[in-house]
Amino acid sequence: MNKIKLSLIGLIMLSLTGCGGDDSENKKQVTEPILQQTPIGEDVYEKAKDIFYALPSPVEMTTLIKSSGGEFRKDLILNPQRANDYQTLQKQAFALGVYGADLSYSGLYEQKQDAIKLLAAAKRLASKVGVEDAYNAEFIERANENLGNRDSIMGILTQVYWETNSSLKENNRNELAMLILGSGWVEGVYISAELIDLNNIDQEIAKRLVEQKFTAMQLQELFKKYAENDIVSESYEVFAPLLDVFATLNVEVKSSTMKTDDASGKVIIGGKTELNYTTEDLKRLMKAAKDVRAKLIES
Repeated sequence: MNKIKLSLIGLIMLSLTGCGGDDSENKKQVTEPILQQTPIGEDVYEKAKDIFYALPSPVEMTTLIKSSGGEFRKDLILNPQRANDYQTLQKQAFALGVYGADLSYSGLYEQKQDAIKLLAAAKRLASKVGVEDAYNAEFIERANENLGNRDSIMGILTQVYWETNSSLKENNRNELAMLILGSGWVEGVYISAELIDLNNIDQEIAKRLVEQKFTAMQLQELFKKYAENDIVSESYEVFAPLLDVFATLNVEVKSSTMKTDDASGKVIIGGKTELNYTTEDLKRLMKAAKDVRAKLIES
């Protein structure tokens, strides 16, 4: 598996990521519940925190899309004008996650006009879920000045990710942050899936998508850790179809390694990944990603 940059939970909603033939021939190795501030045991919190560290942020997911050869498609991002359609806390968290990933996706491809509109949509939703401080006047000014500079805007987005995460932690809202981050991950999976060419299943973006099984397993664990929280348990039903498909994929890490970076203190996971998947596997992933994403953006 590619090195995963381990980053703390949160949202990253920055202003701010024809088959045909025998499958064997294509085989490749390679409600509106109120958010509860439910007390949880220290052991559960620590385990959940470790999982959060391993989840990729939307910035990382969309960077993965670009590095795998994916192109920008405007039709795949959520219409910014829909930001006011979401009225429940759950739906607002879902949409904020999706807009955050779309903002990273647009910023990475230097789509300035789309990024401006997505930034406004994310700001409106951030205010509704209580993380408006991450979108203060200074941030908006910096973002507007750097929307044409890919490296600068990605740095700004990363900063907002950390500030949002910090705000949620201070207010004991880890469950909400999980839903936002999870939704951003789904959006990255959805975009990746839509860019796959089923006539070329060994393309890089297909491999990277299948490798997301590891993230799916981590997200599944997070849902278990916070299962007693009403909004989390209800939200699991939305995510489950995609997580279940990932669970069936044959992905193994051979000679896995784990080490701690002395400078940052972050854990780096590495190793050789062996992928065994078929055209049918990709079809199931593509359908599940599309269906789950559709539920996330329902108003």
